[in-house]
Amino acid sequence: MEMKEQIKELWERCFADSQDFINMYFDLRYSDDINIAITRDGKAISALQMIPYPMTFFGKMWQTGYVSGACTLPEYRAKGIMRQLLTNAYRELYAKGVELTTLIPAEPWLFNYYQSMGYAAVFDYSKQIISSTPNEASTNIVIEKSSQFDEAVYNYFDKHQQNRNCAIQHSAEDFKVILADLALAKSGIYIAKNENNIVGLAVAYNRDSFVEINEWMYESEASKEALIHSIATDFPNKELVLYTRANQTDANLLGMARIVHAEKVLSDYAKAFPQKEWLIHLTDEHIPQNNQYFHLSKGACTIIDSPIDGDYQPMDISTLCQELLTPLVPYMNLMLN
Repeated sequence: MEMKEQIKELWERCFADSQDFINMYFDLRYSDDINIAITRDGKAISALQMIPYPMTFFGKMWQTGYVSGACTLPEYRAKGIMRQLLTNAYRELYAKGVELTTLIPAEPWLFNYYQSMGYAAVFDYSKQIISSTPNEASTNIVIEKSSQFDEAVYNYFDKHQQNRNCAIQHSAEDFKVILADLALAKSGIYIAKNENNIVGLAVAYNRDSFVEINEWMYESEASKEALIHSIATDFPNKELVLYTRANQTDANLLGMARIVHAEKVLSDYAKAFPQKEWLIHLTDEHIPQNNQYFHLSKGACTIIDSPIDGDYQPMDISTLCQELLTPLVPYMNLMLN
């Protein structure tokens, strides 16, 4: 049996997703190139996919690996197999020069498990109830709804997402997967146009008791109001709930990140914050190359083989991720979670 078929069977045994979603995932998202598995007697017993996503960071574009479909057959659980699988994944990513790995835990208790594997909870979001305008929206703006890929729509989306610092990005291929997921949910993208120019966009999921808007971008208040009015008209008896980057008054836990290549991450951080002076003695149980003494000074990061005089701060890889990223309010959305 081919590996793809084995992983699909493994997924079906471990997750309660609909067959439509599973078929979509393995048709559009899965590939053997991003799959990492542990086998016994030629059979996959544990697997995950490391999906590549770029992430903006102060003018740089980091590469990240998003953990998807991490699972182990029930009879092989509690034997350290997932721990070994993740360690294998980290080392593969390090060899490729990938800066971070990210994930969204499927259950609350998994936050503690993944923290023990070097992750830190750094991706939050805020929720806001959106009120619809009582009057008809501007007649100059036309709203179209679609779940089909359109290059112009993607280009508009991509231009806006790249303006966000410290945010996960979505490629054109990934955008097609998002559209397929929206189609399964009988939802879609609302596109605001003015004289055939795109002036706004909103991604709306029709949930059981509310409508989840987990992406929107617009050029003016008029295009924003037109988007809201159109979504509210389609779902007159449901609340519109907007999911956005976390703010100080409302932060809800979403996802985690783990530093894979500490030297690259700290070098970029030092360039972004040249005033930062920092002596770090870093420990990483799973990636030996990260066990180093780092000196951040005047915009540069140096690895010190023999520590010079100074108070080196002992820090594990999870704590370092928390210290670096939490103040920057990193952002992720549209991850099919």
